Amino acid sequence: MSIQSSGEYQDRGLELLLADNAEEALSVFEEGARKFPGDAELNLGRALTLNRLGEYVRSCELLEGLRGTSTQIEDVLSGLVEAYLGRNMIAQAKAAAKDALDGPAKHDAETLCRLGRLFYMKKRTRDALPFYERAAELAPKWGEAWFGLGACQWALKHAAGAEAALERMVAMAWWPQDAEKRKQMESLWKSVMGGAPGRGAMDVLEEVSRKMEFKP
Repeated sequence: MSIQSSGEYQDRGLELLLADNAEEALSVFEEGARKFPGDAELNLGRALTLNRLGEYVRSCELLEGLRGTSTQIEDVLSGLVEAYLGRNMIAQAKAAAKDALDGPAKHDAETLCRLGRLFYMKKRTRDALPFYERAAELAPKWGEAWFGLGACQWALKHAAGAEAALERMVAMAWWPQDAEKRKQMESLWKSVMGGAPGRGAMDVLEEVSRKMEFKP
């Protein structure tokens, strides 16, 4: 059955994007945009897919057109941060991130962590740190916030701060003697930080875990 509505195009495009079929997703979003010109949700889907494909200039054009609208503004701004970082336009990326922090992300730990991750993956750890700190304040029982905070502290050579943050993470989610939990922890690291944990990071995690295990 052919797709009839803009919502169906949106749903199908997102389904493909989540399945890592970015090129096919872009085709769906662009077909939908031709049939429903000016549809904000389809343009957002196009832009986020273009980011996935590394076409940051086209993405910026679409997202700037959506900036200031009511269309999932947290996704618009985080998409802009990603696109501007991809273009090495750091000042513009920071400005978009500040708009998010002052607006839709102010009380949204998930979006804050997403922003932190974008800067962290570009090795801009000092820029990433405040987003993780705010996320941990907002969601003190959410492991990913502490996880990102600990990773930033470690990258900045703040060993004590890294240990304190990761201790919170370990207490909530991971014991190294449990193979399944270790696997989950490493998977979480990859999802949050975009790659496998480095040797130094794993050393810190294991040391914190040993301390946790032997506490009376």
